[in-house]
Amino acid sequence: MRRPAFWIVLALLSLGAVFAGAHYFPQAFSILALDITMDRAHALEGARQIAARDGLGPLAYREAASFSGDDEAQTFVELEGGGKAAFTRMLRENLYAAYAWRVRHFKDGETNETTIAFTPDGRPYGFQEKLKEDAPGAALDAAAARRVAEQAAASRWNVPLSSLSLVEQGQERRPGGRVDHTFTYERTGETLNEGRYRVRLDVGGDRLTGVAYFIKIPEAFTRRYAKMRSANELIGIGSIVGMALLYVVGGIGVGLFFMMRRRYILWRTAAVCGVAVGGLQTLAQ
Repeated sequence: MRRPAFWIVLALLSLGAVFAGAHYFPQAFSILALDITMDRAHALEGARQIAARDGLGPLAYREAASFSGDDEAQTFVELEGGGKAAFTRMLRENLYAAYAWRVRHFKDGETNETTIAFTPDGRPYGFQEKLKEDAPGAALDAAAARRVAEQAAASRWNVPLSSLSLVEQGQERRPGGRVDHTFTYERTGETLNEGRYRVRLDVGGDRLTGVAYFIKIPEAFTRRYAKMRSANELIGIGSIVGMALLYVVGGIGVGLFFMMRRRYILWRTAAVCGVAVGGLQTLAQ
């Protein structure tokens, strides 16, 4: 290690690793394709404005915000929906927001609550209001409920109905006499091989109670992925057992015993470093 050639080669390898990381990191982690300009404070404020505008959720509510991704959709797209390039294109062209802010308005002890979603750049991206089963409401027929859903979705939530076609619909009568309707639309012209871009509109009585964007994932993929996860979990269990036998029992147990007898262990510096790292991890938690 005292020879200059060693350090020259190490420096070149390090520079190569830096350039490789800079080139491939955005491909490996598609979240870098996002323009995340909305923070938690803006998400909370935007949700308050929408709740006041549409009269959503309970009064005197509590609020909570989170930023999360649709892991199931990302897994499908990257494995069978076109790969990482297709997933990155989906994010860049706003075909589906796999990552979103979600703000929940709720009140302890009440069923009525609302979750409002925003894209990373701050655009409203749907909501879901949960109503009481016996809450009063109108009993519209399917045609009238669909007009209510499409008018509110287009005017208040900018749902691009012109590029969508109705594929499913259903209704359910609640104990209080209210009839709830569900309409599912599918984007025309854009697919993810067997996957489909979809939007679900919910109507509770005579008003829109939900706008949800999602990707319709084939059931065949779900079954294949479940088998794949089972195999991966089995491999993971085997690795833990192997590590326990080789490292914990063999290395720490047997190896440490003989090394301590021969006074090969320089434990003071290691103990100080271990305490420092452990303390920092505790503070981080």
